[in-house]
Amino acid sequence: MDPGEGRHPVLILGRPATWGRLQHPGNAVNYEVRTQPMEVYVDWNRRLYSWMLRRLLLPVGDAVFQQSLIRRLRFLEDAQWWSREALCGARDAKLMELVHIAYHEVPFYRRLFDANKVGWDAIRRPADLRKLPIVTKAMIRPAYPKDITRPTPYRTHEESSSGSTGAPFYVLEDAETASFRRAAFILSLSWAGWSMGQPHLQTGVMLNRDSERKLKDFFMRCHYVSAIELDDDSLDETLDLLERKKVRHLWGYPCGIYSLAVRAKARGWNARIDSVVTWGDNLYPLYRREIESVFKARVYDTYGCSEGMQIAAQCGNGTSYHVHMLDTIVELVDDRGNPVEPGTPGNVVLTRLHPGAMPLIRYAVGDIAVGAGDRQCPCGRGFELLESIEGRDSDFVASPSGKRYVVHFFALVIEHYPQVQQYQVVQNSADSIVIRLVTDSGRADFAPAMVKDFRNHGLTDMKIEIVPVSHIPSSPSGKRRFVMNEATKLRPSVVGA
Repeated sequence: MDPGEGRHPVLILGRPATWGRLQHPGNAVNYEVRTQPMEVYVDWNRRLYSWMLRRLLLPVGDAVFQQSLIRRLRFLEDAQWWSREALCGARDAKLMELVHIAYHEVPFYRRLFDANKVGWDAIRRPADLRKLPIVTKAMIRPAYPKDITRPTPYRTHEESSSGSTGAPFYVLEDAETASFRRAAFILSLSWAGWSMGQPHLQTGVMLNRDSERKLKDFFMRCHYVSAIELDDDSLDETLDLLERKKVRHLWGYPCGIYSLAVRAKARGWNARIDSVVTWGDNLYPLYRREIESVFKARVYDTYGCSEGMQIAAQCGNGTSYHVHMLDTIVELVDDRGNPVEPGTPGNVVLTRLHPGAMPLIRYAVGDIAVGAGDRQCPCGRGFELLESIEGRDSDFVASPSGKRYVVHFFALVIEHYPQVQQYQVVQNSADSIVIRLVTDSGRADFAPAMVKDFRNHGLTDMKIEIVPVSHIPSSPSGKRRFVMNEATKLRPSVVGA
């Protein structure tokens, strides 16, 4: 019905979309009444709040906390569409600026350059970095903080992690560097369809939120829940929260979200989820399939490290990862430090392009990934690609013959045994592995057949012991490791932690 002469349109929110006519008693004026569903109002409200965040609230926060989050985000939103050539030029300029600062302001790097007879001006592009040795945690620890940090005008804080030895490892991060990292992360979230200010649920381990994090959660509309408490009651509370608050974006560790999907399937839970973003652990094929099947939403995986770098993320075109190449240079090398060919797993060596309070140049992070060479993504973004993230350099089995077996190898066999609910492969010695299985019956009568399957797939030079267990716990960080290499000194390496 089109409003005619003398009729005035009126919009009423919160009802099914219909047209009708309303005449006020004692008033000759006719009103056209159109009701709209509440979702229209909610969507409009979210768009307005997103605009306020980007234009008002977060710029004020940047000024208060000495950050450049919004300015950097706007830059990256434009730069992601640059040509590969333009991106490489900008990256190389930042690399030259980084090595100049590191050499002149950081004693650790000045000694490193001088000891290897490399001038700082000899590093002009990523290939030149191979003139320098790979830097490990063991090299950095004794230099921290005096010889490997530099003063900046921004407030600083410590990020901590540990290497394979479990010894503490600290990185000093300033507010400017943190804002660059967060801007790259928010860019990755936008690839999953999330807009700033949209409610989301995040699983994590930092449940004691400090005042700054609480403020962030409030303004960003983040519902933060435990990634460790994965019992049915806790998972039910999370599912109820998602449904009650109409949260449609779900983020966190793959293991926790997978557990949530399994519980949702058991309950017949089917509320709407628009996207799932994962980080912090391997996104195994089993996890992806179950999460996408239950939540009817694509999973977008991201790759970062606790040393303060957002490294790469998936855009939704296939399963490759876009490298944030204006923030980080990614090298993939073998155990001798030589570059590996595209398609071949290699040790990840990182150079953060923003020097910050503690430059990191050719830093061996302890992960394994597969490069994609010069291939471009159909999405149109110019960023370089990684084919896959294989996990930690201890998340594989090393056989006496020198072969490496990652989790995907074991999944190919174990997934043919539907009675297996969970599994974990542990290497305790150079020539043997233990496979722990949680089964529906508590037994593993099929063990001889499974061992034979592994032999047929090529694992012929190791003893295989299969042990049924009642439970495989997650680590204190909330991660569940499918493959653990606890054997020591299995291989010489120049990229050890």
